[in-house]
Amino acid sequence: MDDNYGIEREQEALAELDKIREAFEKNRLSEDESGEADAAGASAADAADESAAAAAFAAVTSGIEDDFGGQADDKDYDFMQDAIAVGIAADPADGAADLAAGTEDDAQEAVPAAVPAAAAAAALPEEGIKMEKEKKPKKHKKTKEEKKAEKAQARAKRLADDDAYEEFHGRPRRKHPILHAVWMIFLTFVLIGVVGVCVGGYYALQVIKDSPEINPGNIYDMLSESSVLYDTNGDILMNIYKGNEGLRNNVDYQDLPENLKNAFISIEDKTFWDHNGFNVVRIIGAVWNTIKSGFNTKIQGTSTITQQLARNIFLSSQKSERSMVRKIREAYYTVLIERALSKEQILEAYLNTVYLGYNTNGVGAAAKAYFNKDVKDLTVVECAMLAALPQNPLAYSPLKRIATKDITDKSNYDIITSNSVWTVYYNNKGEGRLWTVLKQMHDQGKLDDETYAVAQSESIRDYLNPGMNIETKVETTYFADYVVSRVLADLQSDYGLTYTEAYDMLYSGGLMIYSTIDPKVQSILDKVYADKSNFPNVNLNLVKKDKNGNILNDETDKIIIYKKSNVLDSKNNFKLSKGQFEWKDNGALEVFKNDKLSILRTSIKTGIDIAVFFKDMYYFSGSTMYTLNSCYWNIDAKYKTRDDDGDLWISPDFFEAHPEAFTKNSDGTLTLNAS
Repeated sequence: MDDNYGIEREQEALAELDKIREAFEKNRLSEDESGEADAAGASAADAADESAAAAAFAAVTSGIEDDFGGQADDKDYDFMQDAIAVGIAADPADGAADLAAGTEDDAQEAVPAAVPAAAAAAALPEEGIKMEKEKKPKKHKKTKEEKKAEKAQARAKRLADDDAYEEFHGRPRRKHPILHAVWMIFLTFVLIGVVGVCVGGYYALQVIKDSPEINPGNIYDMLSESSVLYDTNGDILMNIYKGNEGLRNNVDYQDLPENLKNAFISIEDKTFWDHNGFNVVRIIGAVWNTIKSGFNTKIQGTSTITQQLARNIFLSSQKSERSMVRKIREAYYTVLIERALSKEQILEAYLNTVYLGYNTNGVGAAAKAYFNKDVKDLTVVECAMLAALPQNPLAYSPLKRIATKDITDKSNYDIITSNSVWTVYYNNKGEGRLWTVLKQMHDQGKLDDETYAVAQSESIRDYLNPGMNIETKVETTYFADYVVSRVLADLQSDYGLTYTEAYDMLYSGGLMIYSTIDPKVQSILDKVYADKSNFPNVNLNLVKKDKNGNILNDETDKIIIYKKSNVLDSKNNFKLSKGQFEWKDNGALEVFKNDKLSILRTSIKTGIDIAVFFKDMYYFSGSTMYTLNSCYWNIDAKYKTRDDDGDLWISPDFFEAHPEAFTKNSDGTLTLNAS
C-alpha cells in the first residue's frame, strides 16, 4: 500500500468526520430550540446519533489500523482523538478520560451503549463511512424456551433482591403488600371482636351474678289466679283480682286443645319442640333484616316461647325496659327454664301467663272473656284468634269497651253488648293477624286443606260472646262488697291468716265464692238506695256539734261521729298531729292512744293481733249525709304490738318493708298514706 493511497484514505475519512461534526452540531441546535416540550424526543435522537457516531469512529479507527498494517502513528491518534471527541460529546467527563488513555479499547469503553450500532457501522463499504438513518428492528417473537429463560432470570433476580432485603432489614420482604394490609385489617377486626367478646362475657357474668335467684320448678307459685264470686243462680257476678294483674284461670296441659297449641307454636315459635330456648336462625334473620333496612327498623320477633315465659314470670316489672341487663337476665332465665322444665310444662305455663288483651292473662281467662266458654271447647278460628293477640293485644283485641255515658252516636260502633255502665263493641283490626295464623297452621301441616278453607270462610265476629271480665251483669253492689269483706274476715278468723295472707288468697288464690245474691232483687234494691229522695234530709242544726263540726252526745258532750275532713284529707290519708306519736332511737314508732283511733287486742287462731280502727265519720254529698264505719288501719300482726298504756308500737322492720306507707311532713306531723 503506497503513501498516496493512505493519504487519500485519511483525507476521505477526515471529510466524513467533518460531515459527522456538522450533523452533531445541527442536532444540538435543534435540541436547544425544541425546549423542554421536546426533551424526551431529543434525548432519544441524541442517543441514536451518539451510538451511530461511536460505531463509525470505531470502524474508522479499525480501518486506519488495517490500512497502516496495524500500526498507528501520531496522526492516526490525532484522527482517533477527533473521532472520540465528536462521538462522545454528550459525556465530556468520560471523553476526557478516553483521550487521556489514547487507545482504541478506551474509546470503545467510553461509549458502551454504542456496541450494537458499532457492529452495524463496521459493515459499511470500504469506500467510506456514510451516515444512514437507523431502521427500527422488527419485533422478535420470543420462543417458549426464551420466555422460560426470562422468567427464570427474573425469579433469580427477585430471590437475590429478597435475600438482600432480608439481610439489610433483618426480616423477609413481604411478597404481597396489599394482601398483607388486608390481612392486618382482618386481624385487627378479629382482635377487636375477641376483646369485645371478652368484655361482653365479663359484663354478662356480672349481670348473671347479680340476678335474683329463681326456681322454675315452682313457677305456678308466682301465678296469681283471680277469684270468682257467683250469684245464687251459679252465674258469675264478679271477678276478684289485684288491680293491675287482670284475670287468670290456669288450665292443665291435658285440657289444652291441639288446635290451640298448634296455633300459638305456628305463629310464635315454629321450632319450639326442637330448640333449647333460642332460635338462632331467627335471630340472625332479624339482624340481617335490620342491616338491610339501614338500621331503620328494630331487631324484633326473635323471642321464643321460653324467652317470653321468662319475661312474663320473672321479669314482669321490667318487660317494657330496653336495657342490656334485662336481655341478659332473660337469656339466663331462659336457660334455667329449659333445664328445669319439659317442653309440655313450658308450653302450659306460657299459655297460662301470656297477656291476651281485654284484661285477661292466659288462654283460660281469654276463652271466658271473648267467647264465654272453656278452653277445651274452642273452635279452630277461636284458637287462631287467641294466638293472634300476643303480638299486639291492645290493638288486636276483638272486643273493646267504652263508658256508655261517653257514646254520642251508637252508629259509630259495632256494638255487641251494652249496659248502663259499659258498652262492648267489635274491633276488626286483628283480622289480618288471624288469617296469618291460619295460613301458618296450614303451611306447617297443622290444618288440612278442607279445614283451612272452612276456617277462612268464617267470621270471628260471629263467635264473640263476652263473658267473664271486669264487666259484670250488674254494677258492683253493696252486698257484693259486703261478701268480699266478709270472706276476708273469715279467712283470718277461721284459718288463722294475717290480713295480708288473707288478702293475697282472696285476690290471687283463684277462690270460687258462692253467695246468696239474687241479681234481679239486688238490682232493684240498688236503684232504691241510689234514689236520694227515699232518704230524709238531715238537718245538722238539730244535732249537737263542737266547733270543728264533730257530732256530740247530747248528754256527755263526747264526740260520737267525727267530721271526715277532721280525720282524713281529700285523698283519704290520715294525719297524726304532733304529740300523737314519737319516733324511737331504733326506728320504731309509738302511736299514742287518742280519740280518733281505737287500738284493740283481738284473738286469732295463730295468737293475738292488734286491731287499729278509725272512729266513725260522716260526710255530705249534696244534701245527703253518708257515714263511714269500722275503717281500719291494716298492718301485719308481726309488725305491731300494744303496751300496757294502750299505745301502738310499730316495728322498724315495717318501715323497711313498706317505706311508702308513711310521709314525714316538714311541719312535724306524720301522714299515713291510703295507698
